[in-house]
Amino acid sequence: MRATQRLLLLGAARGLASLLGFSGVFLVARRLGSEELGHWSLALAIQGHALHVAEFGLRSVATAAAAAAPEALPDLLRRYLGLRLLLAGLVLATVAVGAFWLRPEAAPLVLLATLAILPIALQLDWLALVDDRPFVAACPLVVRPLGFLLLLLGWPGDGGIFVVAGCYLASWWLAACLSWPALRRPWPAAAAGRPPSPRRLLVRGAPLMLVTLTNQAQLSADLLVAGWSLGASAAGDYWLASQIAVAALLFANAASQLALARLPARGHDPERFVRTLRGEARRLALVATPMALGLGLLGPALLPPLLGTEHAGAANALLWLLPWLLLQHATTLMQAALTALGAERLVLRGNLVLLLTLAPALGAAATAGALPAFALARSAAEIARAAVLLHGLGRRLFAQGLASFA
Repeated sequence: MRATQRLLLLGAARGLASLLGFSGVFLVARRLGSEELGHWSLALAIQGHALHVAEFGLRSVATAAAAAAPEALPDLLRRYLGLRLLLAGLVLATVAVGAFWLRPEAAPLVLLATLAILPIALQLDWLALVDDRPFVAACPLVVRPLGFLLLLLGWPGDGGIFVVAGCYLASWWLAACLSWPALRRPWPAAAAGRPPSPRRLLVRGAPLMLVTLTNQAQLSADLLVAGWSLGASAAGDYWLASQIAVAALLFANAASQLALARLPARGHDPERFVRTLRGEARRLALVATPMALGLGLLGPALLPPLLGTEHAGAANALLWLLPWLLLQHATTLMQAALTALGAERLVLRGNLVLLLTLAPALGAAATAGALPAFALARSAAEIARAAVLLHGLGRRLFAQGLASFA
């Protein structure tokens, strides 16, 4: 029961954060002109790519390592924070040089937005998950978009694009500060155990960093091809539908975080590992299935009045994205399970297979010339990734079972 409560708490926190995030987007759109909004979107896109590189998969690796060997956490935390800040500094320097060289007029805005990777590096909500304190872990999820919204609303006058960027950066610092109570925990009198070396952390994190980059490619490639083949209006409808589907992954992401905190300690016992993973999958299915059905039944009636009749096509596109939504719940959990087993390369392999499947599927969708074809292409690629992850997970657990038996 407690596991279900953890999942519901983190899922609800992500849901509230998504709602607040959408409110912030609407407010920014009203305050900025079309050209400024375009610049802000570009700056956020650069910041998103910079974040993946600066994080380098270390957050997931540190969560799994801390859950597997909590007695070594003091040294692990020092190594983790040192690497995160070093990588963030290198990425910031690279972005600054590139921006001032390629687009000097846009460089200050890009750099201000990208500075958010510093407080993100110092956010310690993952430590609260390891200690089974989901409320402490959930607070930064909600505080960040809430802080951004309140800062924008409280700023005298409408402000401009740099006010928006400043509020955005300040909201990340606020979330980081509110994650630091995770440090209030029993610490060993002296560091015990041997945490992974910095080199080992980077080696394990590199495939996960590539995974996040390929994930971003998966979520944007179909939109780009749809815009190229069907025009901007159709691409806008598809983007709205995709944003709703991605927002509906809140419980999948929460389950992934919880699995990373719980599964590593069971990695030496394949039978117990599988039993725990099945329990997580069962709980996730009990949440994901009704949510997908609700979107399918209510979406066509609710979305046109909410988004405007000019975006009525988004409701139809969302229906065709629902199979992908359900598949994403399964693959997200399997990725966490493989990460807990130290099999990050298998996770990356799944993403590469996804991209190899997605490319010809998008070509066929462009030939078909209909939005549902792009949603089906995304689902086909997700099925290919799920098959690779499931096969790899089965082989890894079977091998560990043989080793334990021997």
